[in-house]
Amino acid sequence: MCDIRLVTFSEHVPSIGHLLDAHFKELAFDFPMALSAEMYQSMENAGVLFSLAAFVDEQIVGYCTVAVLPYPFNPSIRFAHHDLLYVAQEHRNTGLGKALILRAEQEAKSLGVHRMSWGTHFGTLLTDQMISHGYAPIDVVVIKEL
Repeated sequence: MCDIRLVTFSEHVPSIGHLLDAHFKELAFDFPMALSAEMYQSMENAGVLFSLAAFVDEQIVGYCTVAVLPYPFNPSIRFAHHDLLYVAQEHRNTGLGKALILRAEQEAKSLGVHRMSWGTHFGTLLTDQMISHGYAPIDVVVIKEL
C-alpha cells in the first residue's frame, strides 16, 4: 500500500540520497549533482514550492516537487511547474507515478493554481501519459552550453 504525503523536501534529502542519485543518472546531465537542501528549504519557507513523497512501509519510494508562482504578465494567474518527479525503478508501472501527478494537481489547485506544466522529453512514456491525461505540448525548449 502506498501513501502519498505532503512533506518538507529539504528535511528528507539526507534519507533519499540513493533515489536522488538514481534519478540524476537517469537524467544523464553532463554536470555533477550538487543539490542544495538549503535552496529547497528557502523555497518551501517562501511558499513557492511544495513537495510530495510516496511512502511504502514508511520508506520513500518516489517524490515530486512543484514550484508555484504568480504569472509575471498577470499576477492574478497562479502557475505551477514541476521541478522533480521520480519513482524508484522497482515501483514503476504500478500507478505510483500517476498517483503523484494527480496528487500534485490536487495540491496545486488547492493553492489557487490555474495552469500547471511538466517538463518531459518527447517520445517518452511520460510524455505520452501526460498527453493522454489532458496536457498539451505547447513549447519547445532549446539549450546551448555557454
